[in-house]
Amino acid sequence: MMKRVFSTIIVASFAIVSFAGGLLTNTNQSASFVRNPARYASLETDAIYFNPAGTAFFKEGWAFSANWQMIWQQRDVENAGTRYDGKVYVPCMPTFFAAYKTGDWTFSGFFGMPGGGGNAQFDGGLPMFNTMGNTFGQLAPFFTGTQPTGAAYSQFESTQYLFSLQLGAAYKINDNMSVYAGLRTNYTSLSYEGGIFLPAGASTVNPLSLDLKQTGIAFAPVIGFDYKIGRLNIGVKYEFRAVNIIENETNNLGIYGNNANNDKNFENTTKIIDANAPMVVAAMAKPTVVAKVQEGVQANVTNQFVQAVMASQPGMTQDMAAAYVAANMQDQVAQKTAEYMASPAGETLVKSSIEGYVASPDGQATIAGASAAAKTGITSSPLASLQDGERFRNDAPAKLSIGASYDITDRIKVMGAYTYYFDKDAKIESLLGKANTMKTLSRNTYEMLAGVEVKVTDKLLLSTGLQFSDFGVNPSYLSDISFIDDSFMVGAGGKYSFNENWDLNFGFCYANYAHGAGSTGSKYLRKTYNASVGVDFRF
Repeated sequence: MMKRVFSTIIVASFAIVSFAGGLLTNTNQSASFVRNPARYASLETDAIYFNPAGTAFFKEGWAFSANWQMIWQQRDVENAGTRYDGKVYVPCMPTFFAAYKTGDWTFSGFFGMPGGGGNAQFDGGLPMFNTMGNTFGQLAPFFTGTQPTGAAYSQFESTQYLFSLQLGAAYKINDNMSVYAGLRTNYTSLSYEGGIFLPAGASTVNPLSLDLKQTGIAFAPVIGFDYKIGRLNIGVKYEFRAVNIIENETNNLGIYGNNANNDKNFENTTKIIDANAPMVVAAMAKPTVVAKVQEGVQANVTNQFVQAVMASQPGMTQDMAAAYVAANMQDQVAQKTAEYMASPAGETLVKSSIEGYVASPDGQATIAGASAAAKTGITSSPLASLQDGERFRNDAPAKLSIGASYDITDRIKVMGAYTYYFDKDAKIESLLGKANTMKTLSRNTYEMLAGVEVKVTDKLLLSTGLQFSDFGVNPSYLSDISFIDDSFMVGAGGKYSFNENWDLNFGFCYANYAHGAGSTGSKYLRKTYNASVGVDFRF
Protein backbone atom coordinates (compact mmCIF):
# COMPACT_ATOMS: atom_id res chain seq x y z
CA MET A 1 0.00 0.00 0.00
CA MET A 2 1.35 3.41 -0.95
CA LYS A 3 1.53 5.72 2.03
CA ARG A 4 1.57 9.50 1.87
CA VAL A 5 2.16 11.60 4.94
CA PHE A 6 0.97 15.14 5.47
CA SER A 7 2.30 16.68 8.68
CA THR A 8 0.06 19.18 10.36
CA ILE A 9 1.77 21.57 12.73
CA ILE A 10 -1.35 22.83 14.42
CA VAL A 11 -4.69 22.37 12.63
CA ALA A 12 -5.50 19.69 10.07
CA SER A 13 -8.66 20.73 8.31
CA PHE A 14 -9.96 23.20 5.76
CA ALA A 15 -12.75 24.04 8.13
CA ILE A 16 -12.69 25.43 11.66
CA VAL A 17 -11.87 22.33 13.68
CA SER A 18 -12.69 21.45 17.26
CA PHE A 19 -10.58 19.40 19.61
CA ALA A 20 -13.13 18.84 22.37
CA GLY A 21 -16.77 19.84 22.37
CA GLY A 22 -19.20 20.57 19.59
CA LEU A 23 -18.96 20.03 15.88
CA LEU A 24 -17.40 23.47 15.35
CA THR A 25 -16.50 24.54 18.87
CA ASN A 26 -13.51 24.07 21.14
CA THR A 27 -14.97 23.77 24.64
CA ASN A 28 -11.63 22.78 26.18
CA GLN A 29 -11.09 26.31 27.48
CA SER A 30 -9.39 25.58 30.80
CA ALA A 31 -7.02 23.13 32.44
CA SER A 32 -9.86 22.26 34.81
CA PHE A 33 -11.93 21.11 31.82
CA VAL A 34 -9.11 18.87 30.63
CA ARG A 35 -9.00 17.03 33.96
CA ASN A 36 -12.80 16.97 34.26
CA PRO A 37 -14.98 18.21 31.37
CA ALA A 38 -18.21 18.48 33.40
CA ARG A 39 -17.61 22.17 34.22
CA TYR A 40 -20.98 23.71 33.42
CA ALA A 41 -21.93 24.22 37.09
CA SER A 42 -18.47 25.45 38.09
CA LEU A 43 -18.09 28.14 40.74
CA GLU A 44 -14.34 28.37 40.20
CA THR A 45 -12.57 30.89 37.98
CA ASP A 46 -13.35 29.04 34.72
CA ALA A 47 -17.06 29.61 35.49
CA ILE A 48 -16.46 32.88 33.61
CA TYR A 49 -16.76 30.75 30.43
CA PHE A 50 -18.67 27.63 31.49
CA ASN A 51 -21.18 29.06 33.99
CA PRO A 52 -20.94 32.84 33.90
CA ALA A 53 -23.96 33.38 36.13
CA GLY A 54 -22.10 31.46 38.83
CA THR A 55 -19.48 34.23 39.03
CA ALA A 56 -21.98 36.14 41.18
CA PHE A 57 -21.01 33.76 44.00
CA PHE A 58 -17.28 34.57 43.74
CA LYS A 59 -15.46 36.13 46.68
CA GLU A 60 -15.14 39.90 46.70
CA GLY A 61 -12.30 41.27 44.59
CA TRP A 62 -10.38 40.09 41.58
CA ALA A 63 -10.08 36.59 40.12
CA PHE A 64 -7.73 35.65 37.28
CA SER A 65 -6.83 32.47 35.43
CA ALA A 66 -4.24 31.74 32.73
CA ASN A 67 -4.27 28.36 31.00
CA TRP A 68 -1.99 26.60 28.55
CA GLN A 69 -2.82 23.48 26.54
CA MET A 70 -0.70 21.28 24.31
CA ILE A 71 -2.74 19.21 21.85
CA TRP A 72 -1.77 16.55 19.38
CA GLN A 73 -4.08 14.64 17.13
CA GLN A 74 -4.10 11.79 14.62
CA ARG A 75 -6.26 12.48 11.53
CA ASP A 76 -5.99 9.81 8.84
CA VAL A 77 -7.79 9.39 5.53
CA GLU A 78 -7.82 6.13 3.59
CA ASN A 79 -9.05 6.05 0.01
CA ALA A 80 -8.66 3.43 -2.73
CA GLY A 81 -5.81 1.67 -0.95
CA THR A 82 -3.89 4.89 -0.24
CA ARG A 83 -3.46 6.05 3.34
CA TYR A 84 -2.98 9.75 4.07
CA ASP A 85 -1.60 10.09 7.59
CA GLY A 86 -2.34 13.40 9.30
CA LYS A 87 -0.72 14.63 12.47
CA VAL A 88 -1.94 17.71 14.33
CA TYR A 89 0.27 19.40 16.89
CA VAL A 90 -0.73 22.47 18.89
CA PRO A 91 2.21 23.47 21.10
CA CYS A 92 0.33 26.28 22.82
CA MET A 93 -3.39 27.01 23.04
CA PRO A 94 -3.86 29.77 25.66
CA THR A 95 -7.00 30.96 27.43
CA PHE A 96 -7.43 33.80 29.92
CA PHE A 97 -10.15 34.66 32.43
CA ALA A 98 -10.69 37.73 34.60
CA ALA A 99 -13.47 38.79 36.96
CA TYR A 100 -14.12 41.53 39.47
CA LYS A 101 -16.81 41.15 42.12
CA THR A 102 -18.20 44.07 44.04
CA GLY A 103 -21.34 43.65 46.08
CA ASP A 104 -24.00 41.78 44.13
CA TRP A 105 -22.30 42.46 40.78
CA THR A 106 -19.52 40.53 39.08
CA PHE A 107 -17.96 41.79 35.87
CA SER A 108 -16.03 39.22 33.86
CA GLY A 109 -14.20 38.59 30.64
CA PHE A 110 -12.85 35.62 28.72
CA PHE A 111 -10.40 35.40 25.83
CA GLY A 112 -9.60 32.20 23.97
CA MET A 113 -9.76 30.26 20.73
CA PRO A 114 -13.05 28.35 20.43
CA GLY A 115 -12.06 27.19 16.95
CA GLY A 116 -8.95 26.66 14.82
CA GLY A 117 -5.51 27.20 16.25
CA GLY A 118 -2.69 27.76 13.76
CA ASN A 119 -0.89 26.37 10.73
CA ALA A 120 -1.40 23.16 8.74
CA GLN A 121 0.69 21.59 5.98
CA PHE A 122 -0.75 18.97 3.63
CA ASP A 123 2.43 17.76 1.92
CA GLY A 124 0.87 14.56 0.62
CA GLY A 125 -2.39 16.16 -0.38
CA LEU A 126 -5.87 14.76 0.02
CA PRO A 127 -7.92 12.53 -2.30
CA MET A 128 -10.52 15.15 -3.22
CA PHE A 129 -7.89 17.65 -4.39
CA ASN A 130 -5.94 15.00 -6.26
CA THR A 131 -9.13 13.98 -8.07
CA MET A 132 -9.79 17.60 -8.94
CA GLY A 133 -6.28 17.82 -10.39
CA ASN A 134 -6.93 14.85 -12.66
CA THR A 135 -10.14 16.51 -13.88
CA PHE A 136 -8.22 19.69 -14.69
CA GLY A 137 -5.78 17.68 -16.78
CA GLN A 138 -8.04 18.18 -19.81
CA LEU A 139 -7.31 21.93 -19.69
CA ALA A 140 -3.55 21.46 -19.90
CA PRO A 141 -3.29 22.04 -23.68
CA PHE A 142 -4.64 25.58 -23.26
CA PHE A 143 -1.73 26.48 -20.96
CA THR A 144 1.16 24.10 -21.53
CA GLY A 145 0.54 22.64 -24.97
CA THR A 146 1.05 19.16 -23.51
CA GLN A 147 -1.07 16.43 -22.00
CA PRO A 148 -0.37 15.18 -18.44
CA THR A 149 1.26 11.77 -18.22
CA GLY A 150 0.60 10.86 -14.58
CA ALA A 151 -1.81 11.17 -11.65
CA ALA A 152 -2.31 14.48 -9.88
CA TYR A 153 -1.08 15.25 -6.38
CA SER A 154 -1.67 18.26 -4.15
CA GLN A 155 0.17 20.26 -1.50
CA PHE A 156 -1.56 22.84 0.67
CA GLU A 157 -0.90 24.89 3.76
CA SER A 158 -3.57 26.61 5.80
CA THR A 159 -3.70 28.81 8.88
CA GLN A 160 -6.92 29.04 10.86
CA TYR A 161 -7.80 31.09 13.91
CA LEU A 162 -11.08 31.86 15.61
CA PHE A 163 -10.50 34.27 18.48
CA SER A 164 -13.27 34.99 20.95
CA LEU A 165 -13.67 37.77 23.51
CA GLN A 166 -16.61 37.54 25.90
CA LEU A 167 -17.50 40.37 28.27
CA GLY A 168 -20.46 40.49 30.62
CA ALA A 169 -21.86 40.93 34.10
CA ALA A 170 -23.56 38.66 36.62
CA TYR A 171 -26.02 39.85 39.25
CA LYS A 172 -26.72 38.04 42.51
CA ILE A 173 -30.49 38.21 43.01
CA ASN A 174 -30.34 36.55 46.43
CA ASP A 175 -28.32 33.93 48.26
CA ASN A 176 -29.61 31.26 45.90
CA MET A 177 -30.03 32.79 42.43
CA SER A 178 -28.03 34.83 39.97
CA VAL A 179 -28.29 35.85 36.33
CA TYR A 180 -25.80 36.85 33.63
CA ALA A 181 -25.80 38.78 30.37
CA GLY A 182 -22.85 39.31 28.09
CA LEU A 183 -21.65 39.70 24.54
CA ARG A 184 -19.32 37.39 22.65
CA THR A 185 -17.19 38.72 19.79
CA ASN A 186 -15.64 36.25 17.34
CA TYR A 187 -12.88 37.19 14.92
CA THR A 188 -12.10 34.67 12.17
CA SER A 189 -8.84 34.62 10.23
CA LEU A 190 -8.19 31.88 7.66
CA SER A 191 -5.62 31.46 4.91
CA TYR A 192 -4.88 28.83 2.28
CA GLU A 193 -1.78 28.50 0.13
CA GLY A 194 -0.58 25.71 -2.16
CA GLY A 195 -1.42 23.97 -5.37
CA ILE A 196 -2.25 20.90 -7.42
CA PHE A 197 0.42 19.29 -9.62
CA LEU A 198 0.43 16.93 -12.61
CA PRO A 199 3.38 15.04 -14.12
CA ALA A 200 3.85 15.84 -17.82
CA GLY A 201 6.70 13.78 -19.21
CA ALA A 202 9.95 14.75 -17.53
CA SER A 203 8.43 17.95 -16.11
CA THR A 204 5.53 18.88 -13.83
CA VAL A 205 2.65 21.21 -14.58
CA ASN A 206 0.66 23.15 -12.00
CA PRO A 207 -3.13 23.09 -12.64
CA LEU A 208 -3.90 25.25 -9.61
CA SER A 209 -1.95 27.73 -7.48
CA LEU A 210 -3.76 29.29 -4.54
CA ASP A 211 -2.98 32.15 -2.14
CA LEU A 212 -6.13 33.10 -0.28
CA LYS A 213 -7.08 34.79 2.99
CA GLN A 214 -10.48 35.08 4.67
CA THR A 215 -11.49 37.28 7.58
CA GLY A 216 -14.72 38.09 9.36
CA ILE A 217 -16.16 39.31 12.64
CA ALA A 218 -19.38 38.31 14.42
CA PHE A 219 -21.24 39.13 17.62
CA ALA A 220 -23.65 37.13 19.75
CA PRO A 221 -25.32 37.61 23.15
CA VAL A 222 -24.71 35.16 26.01
CA ILE A 223 -27.13 34.73 28.92
CA GLY A 224 -26.98 32.55 32.01
CA PHE A 225 -28.72 31.52 35.22
CA ASP A 226 -27.40 29.89 38.37
CA TYR A 227 -29.31 28.35 41.28
CA LYS A 228 -27.43 27.42 44.45
CA ILE A 229 -28.97 25.73 47.47
CA GLY A 230 -27.08 23.83 50.11
CA ARG A 231 -24.64 21.39 48.53
CA LEU A 232 -26.30 21.60 45.08
CA ASN A 233 -25.49 24.06 42.35
CA ILE A 234 -27.16 24.26 38.94
CA GLY A 235 -25.87 26.36 36.08
CA VAL A 236 -27.54 27.20 32.77
CA LYS A 237 -26.00 29.07 29.83
CA TYR A 238 -27.31 29.91 26.40
CA GLU A 239 -25.05 31.25 23.66
CA PHE A 240 -26.89 32.77 20.72
CA ARG A 241 -25.85 31.99 17.17
CA ALA A 242 -23.11 34.25 15.83
CA VAL A 243 -23.85 35.00 12.18
CA ASN A 244 -20.43 35.38 10.61
CA ILE A 245 -19.70 36.48 7.04
CA ILE A 246 -16.14 36.01 5.88
CA GLU A 247 -14.78 37.44 2.63
CA ASN A 248 -12.05 36.22 0.28
CA GLU A 249 -8.90 38.28 -0.13
CA THR A 250 -7.44 36.34 -3.06
CA ASN A 251 -3.85 37.22 -3.86
CA ASN A 252 -3.47 34.52 -6.50
CA LEU A 253 -5.76 32.05 -8.18
CA GLY A 254 -3.47 30.80 -10.91
CA ILE A 255 -4.25 28.06 -13.39
CA TYR A 256 -1.27 26.11 -14.72
CA GLY A 257 1.51 28.16 -13.22
CA ASN A 258 -0.14 31.50 -13.90
CA ASN A 259 1.38 32.82 -10.67
CA ALA A 260 3.25 35.80 -12.06
CA ASN A 261 0.01 37.42 -13.19
CA ASN A 262 -1.48 37.37 -9.67
CA ASP A 263 -4.86 36.29 -11.00
CA LYS A 264 -7.70 36.93 -8.55
CA ASN A 265 -10.87 36.32 -10.53
CA PHE A 266 -9.72 34.13 -13.45
CA GLU A 267 -9.33 37.32 -15.50
CA ASN A 268 -5.82 36.49 -16.73
CA THR A 269 -6.71 32.80 -16.97
CA THR A 270 -9.62 33.44 -19.33
CA LYS A 271 -7.45 35.76 -21.44
CA ILE A 272 -4.87 32.99 -21.80
CA ILE A 273 -7.59 30.53 -22.82
CA ASP A 274 -8.85 32.92 -25.50
CA ALA A 275 -5.33 33.60 -26.74
CA ASN A 276 -4.35 29.92 -26.90
CA ALA A 277 -7.63 28.48 -28.16
CA PRO A 278 -6.51 28.68 -31.85
CA MET A 279 -3.33 26.78 -30.95
CA VAL A 280 -5.36 24.12 -29.14
CA VAL A 281 -7.83 23.76 -32.00
CA ALA A 282 -4.94 23.60 -34.49
CA ALA A 283 -3.38 20.81 -32.46
CA MET A 284 -6.71 19.03 -32.27
CA ALA A 285 -7.27 19.39 -36.01
CA LYS A 286 -3.74 18.45 -37.06
CA PRO A 287 -4.25 14.64 -37.28
CA THR A 288 -7.32 15.11 -39.49
CA VAL A 289 -5.62 17.74 -41.65
CA VAL A 290 -2.46 15.64 -42.03
CA ALA A 291 -4.57 12.65 -43.08
CA LYS A 292 -6.36 14.70 -45.72
CA VAL A 293 -3.13 16.26 -47.04
CA GLN A 294 -1.49 12.84 -47.15
CA GLU A 295 -4.48 11.46 -49.02
CA GLY A 296 -4.13 14.18 -51.65
CA VAL A 297 -0.35 13.74 -51.94
CA GLN A 298 -0.78 9.97 -52.33
CA ALA A 299 -3.30 10.52 -55.12
CA ASN A 300 -0.87 12.78 -56.95
CA VAL A 301 2.03 10.32 -56.53
CA THR A 302 -0.18 7.45 -57.73
CA ASN A 303 -1.16 9.44 -60.81
CA GLN A 304 2.54 10.11 -61.55
CA PHE A 305 3.25 6.39 -61.45
CA VAL A 306 0.25 5.65 -63.70
CA GLN A 307 1.45 8.16 -66.27
CA ALA A 308 4.95 6.69 -66.14
CA VAL A 309 3.61 3.15 -66.77
CA MET A 310 1.48 4.33 -69.69
CA ALA A 311 4.51 6.08 -71.20
CA SER A 312 6.60 2.91 -70.95
CA GLN A 313 3.87 0.60 -72.27
CA PRO A 314 2.36 2.01 -75.48
CA GLY A 315 -1.24 1.00 -75.95
CA MET A 316 -1.93 0.47 -72.21
CA THR A 317 -5.06 2.32 -71.14
CA GLN A 318 -5.18 4.46 -68.01
CA ASP A 319 -7.40 1.95 -66.23
CA MET A 320 -4.95 -0.85 -67.02
CA ALA A 321 -2.03 1.28 -65.80
CA ALA A 322 -3.89 2.20 -62.60
CA ALA A 323 -4.61 -1.49 -61.93
CA TYR A 324 -0.97 -2.37 -62.52
CA VAL A 325 0.24 0.34 -60.11
CA ALA A 326 -2.29 -0.76 -57.47
CA ALA A 327 -1.15 -4.36 -57.75
CA ASN A 328 2.59 -3.95 -58.06
CA MET A 329 3.81 -0.51 -57.01
CA GLN A 330 2.13 0.40 -53.70
CA ASP A 331 5.41 0.28 -51.75
CA GLN A 332 6.96 2.78 -54.14
CA VAL A 333 3.86 5.01 -53.89
CA ALA A 334 3.95 4.91 -50.08
CA GLN A 335 7.66 5.70 -49.99
CA LYS A 336 7.33 8.67 -52.36
CA THR A 337 4.34 9.94 -50.36
CA ALA A 338 6.23 9.71 -47.07
CA GLU A 339 9.27 11.45 -48.55
CA TYR A 340 7.15 14.34 -49.75
CA MET A 341 5.28 14.65 -46.45
CA ALA A 342 8.62 14.83 -44.60
CA SER A 343 10.08 17.36 -47.01
CA PRO A 344 9.97 21.15 -46.41
CA ALA A 345 7.37 21.39 -49.16
CA GLY A 346 5.18 18.80 -47.43
CA GLU A 347 5.53 20.45 -44.02
CA THR A 348 4.66 23.82 -45.57
CA LEU A 349 1.57 22.27 -47.18
CA VAL A 350 0.43 20.80 -43.85
CA LYS A 351 1.03 24.08 -42.02
CA SER A 352 -0.87 26.14 -44.59
CA SER A 353 -3.71 23.62 -44.58
CA ILE A 354 -4.01 23.85 -40.78
CA GLU A 355 -3.92 27.64 -40.92
CA GLY A 356 -6.58 27.53 -43.60
CA TYR A 357 -8.82 25.37 -41.42
CA VAL A 358 -8.30 27.58 -38.37
CA ALA A 359 -9.21 30.67 -40.42
CA SER A 360 -12.25 29.02 -41.99
CA PRO A 361 -15.79 29.53 -40.59
CA ASP A 362 -15.81 25.96 -39.28
CA GLY A 363 -12.43 26.48 -37.59
CA GLN A 364 -13.48 29.75 -36.00
CA ALA A 365 -16.67 28.17 -34.68
CA THR A 366 -14.64 25.32 -33.20
CA ILE A 367 -12.25 27.79 -31.55
CA ALA A 368 -15.12 29.74 -30.00
CA GLY A 369 -16.72 26.57 -28.71
CA ALA A 370 -13.50 25.19 -27.26
CA SER A 371 -12.67 28.49 -25.56
CA ALA A 372 -16.15 28.82 -24.08
CA ALA A 373 -16.13 25.23 -22.83
CA ALA A 374 -12.71 25.64 -21.19
CA LYS A 375 -13.69 28.89 -19.47
CA THR A 376 -16.99 27.45 -18.30
CA GLY A 377 -15.14 24.42 -16.98
CA ILE A 378 -13.23 26.74 -14.65
CA THR A 379 -15.70 29.49 -13.78
CA SER A 380 -18.55 27.01 -13.19
CA SER A 381 -16.41 24.64 -11.13
CA PRO A 382 -16.17 24.65 -7.31
CA LEU A 383 -13.01 26.73 -7.78
CA ALA A 384 -15.20 29.73 -8.64
CA SER A 385 -15.80 30.26 -4.92
CA LEU A 386 -12.07 30.94 -4.48
CA GLN A 387 -12.25 34.20 -6.42
CA ASP A 388 -11.49 37.53 -4.79
CA GLY A 389 -14.43 39.15 -3.03
CA GLU A 390 -16.50 35.97 -2.68
CA ARG A 391 -18.34 35.91 0.65
CA PHE A 392 -19.18 32.90 2.83
CA ARG A 393 -21.34 32.25 5.85
CA ASN A 394 -19.28 30.77 8.67
CA ASP A 395 -21.59 30.89 11.68
CA ALA A 396 -20.91 29.78 15.23
CA PRO A 397 -24.00 27.75 16.23
CA ALA A 398 -26.14 28.54 19.24
CA LYS A 399 -25.48 26.37 22.29
CA LEU A 400 -27.44 25.48 25.42
CA SER A 401 -25.66 23.99 28.44
CA ILE A 402 -27.13 22.73 31.70
CA GLY A 403 -24.83 21.57 34.49
CA ALA A 404 -25.16 20.46 38.08
CA SER A 405 -22.70 19.76 40.89
CA TYR A 406 -23.30 18.20 44.29
CA ASP A 407 -20.99 17.99 47.30
CA ILE A 408 -21.55 14.50 48.66
CA THR A 409 -19.17 15.33 51.51
CA ASP A 410 -16.77 18.15 52.20
CA ARG A 411 -14.16 16.22 50.20
CA ILE A 412 -16.16 14.54 47.39
CA LYS A 413 -18.05 16.35 44.66
CA VAL A 414 -19.89 14.86 41.68
CA MET A 415 -21.06 16.76 38.63
CA GLY A 416 -22.89 16.21 35.41
CA ALA A 417 -23.89 18.25 32.37
CA TYR A 418 -25.77 18.21 29.11
CA THR A 419 -25.00 20.46 26.15
CA TYR A 420 -26.99 20.91 22.97
CA TYR A 421 -25.69 22.66 19.84
CA PHE A 422 -28.16 24.09 17.33
CA ASP A 423 -25.91 23.15 14.42
CA LYS A 424 -28.60 22.80 11.78
CA ASP A 425 -29.73 26.39 12.38
CA ALA A 426 -26.23 27.65 11.62
CA LYS A 427 -24.88 28.07 8.12
CA ILE A 428 -21.39 26.94 7.20
CA GLU A 429 -20.54 27.27 3.52
CA SER A 430 -17.76 25.08 2.14
CA LEU A 431 -14.63 26.64 0.66
CA LEU A 432 -15.16 24.80 -2.63
CA GLY A 433 -18.60 25.39 -4.06
CA LYS A 434 -20.16 27.23 -1.08
CA ALA A 435 -22.54 24.39 -0.23
CA ASN A 436 -24.13 24.68 3.21
CA THR A 437 -22.54 21.70 4.95
CA MET A 438 -24.88 21.92 7.95
CA LYS A 439 -27.85 20.89 5.80
CA THR A 440 -26.37 17.42 5.43
CA LEU A 441 -26.42 16.74 9.19
CA SER A 442 -28.89 14.15 10.41
CA ARG A 443 -29.50 16.02 13.67
CA ASN A 444 -28.01 18.54 16.04
CA THR A 445 -25.06 17.75 18.28
CA TYR A 446 -25.55 16.86 21.93
CA GLU A 447 -23.11 15.93 24.68
CA MET A 448 -23.39 14.21 28.03
CA LEU A 449 -20.71 14.81 30.65
CA ALA A 450 -19.97 13.50 34.12
CA GLY A 451 -17.15 13.89 36.62
CA VAL A 452 -16.00 13.51 40.17
CA GLU A 453 -13.56 15.45 42.35
CA VAL A 454 -11.91 14.16 45.51
CA LYS A 455 -10.07 16.41 47.92
CA VAL A 456 -7.24 14.13 49.00
CA THR A 457 -5.66 16.67 51.34
CA ASP A 458 -6.31 20.29 52.17
CA LYS A 459 -4.00 21.25 49.30
CA LEU A 460 -4.44 18.48 46.71
CA LEU A 461 -7.60 17.70 44.76
CA LEU A 462 -7.81 14.90 42.17
CA SER A 463 -10.51 14.59 39.55
CA THR A 464 -11.63 12.61 36.54
CA GLY A 465 -14.45 12.95 34.05
CA LEU A 466 -15.81 11.82 30.75
CA GLN A 467 -17.71 13.26 27.83
CA PHE A 468 -19.75 11.57 25.11
CA SER A 469 -20.49 13.57 21.96
CA ASP A 470 -23.06 12.64 19.32
CA PHE A 471 -22.48 14.87 16.31
CA GLY A 472 -25.31 13.76 14.06
CA VAL A 473 -23.01 13.46 11.06
CA ASN A 474 -23.55 11.08 8.14
CA PRO A 475 -21.59 10.07 5.02
CA SER A 476 -22.92 13.12 3.14
CA TYR A 477 -21.35 15.47 5.69
CA LEU A 478 -17.99 13.76 5.99
CA SER A 479 -15.28 14.81 3.55
CA ASP A 480 -11.50 14.73 3.29
CA ILE A 481 -11.26 18.31 4.55
CA SER A 482 -13.93 18.12 7.25
CA PHE A 483 -14.38 14.88 9.12
CA ILE A 484 -15.46 14.18 12.65
CA ASP A 485 -17.65 11.51 14.18
CA ASP A 486 -19.14 10.55 17.53
CA SER A 487 -16.51 10.64 20.25
CA PHE A 488 -15.78 9.52 23.78
CA MET A 489 -13.37 11.56 25.88
CA VAL A 490 -11.91 10.83 29.31
CA GLY A 491 -9.81 13.22 31.36
CA ALA A 492 -7.95 13.12 34.65
CA GLY A 493 -5.77 15.42 36.71
CA GLY A 494 -5.83 17.57 39.77
CA LYS A 495 -5.53 20.91 41.50
CA TYR A 496 -2.88 21.96 43.97
CA SER A 497 -3.66 24.91 46.22
CA PHE A 498 -0.58 26.77 47.38
CA ASN A 499 -2.77 28.95 49.59
CA GLU A 500 -6.32 30.29 49.56
CA ASN A 501 -5.49 32.61 46.64
CA TRP A 502 -3.24 30.50 44.37
CA ASP A 503 -4.21 27.25 42.60
CA LEU A 504 -2.40 25.15 40.01
CA ASN A 505 -4.60 22.99 37.76
CA PHE A 506 -3.17 20.19 35.65
CA GLY A 507 -4.78 17.55 33.49
CA PHE A 508 -4.61 15.13 30.58
CA CYS A 509 -7.41 13.86 28.37
CA TYR A 510 -7.85 11.43 25.50
CA ALA A 511 -10.65 11.42 22.91
CA ASN A 512 -11.40 8.57 20.53
CA TYR A 513 -13.71 9.09 17.56
CA ALA A 514 -15.87 6.60 15.69
CA HIS A 515 -14.31 5.51 12.40
CA GLY A 516 -16.59 7.15 9.84
CA ALA A 517 -16.84 6.61 6.08
CA GLY A 518 -17.70 9.35 3.61
CA SER A 519 -19.93 9.19 0.55
CA THR A 520 -16.86 9.23 -1.74
CA GLY A 521 -15.46 6.02 -0.25
CA SER A 522 -12.88 7.62 2.05
CA LYS A 523 -12.53 6.19 5.55
CA TYR A 524 -11.56 8.40 8.50
CA LEU A 525 -9.67 7.83 11.73
CA ARG A 526 -9.25 10.47 14.41
CA LYS A 527 -7.80 10.56 17.95
CA THR A 528 -6.94 13.49 20.21
CA TYR A 529 -4.59 13.90 23.17
CA ASN A 530 -4.42 16.99 25.39
CA ALA A 531 -2.14 18.02 28.26
CA SER A 532 -2.81 21.23 30.15
CA VAL A 533 -1.81 23.39 33.09
CA GLY A 534 -3.44 26.51 34.46
CA VAL A 535 -2.95 29.00 37.25
CA ASP A 536 -5.82 30.61 39.18
CA PHE A 537 -5.16 33.52 41.50
CA ARG A 538 -7.37 35.87 43.48
CA PHE A 539 -6.92 39.02 45.51
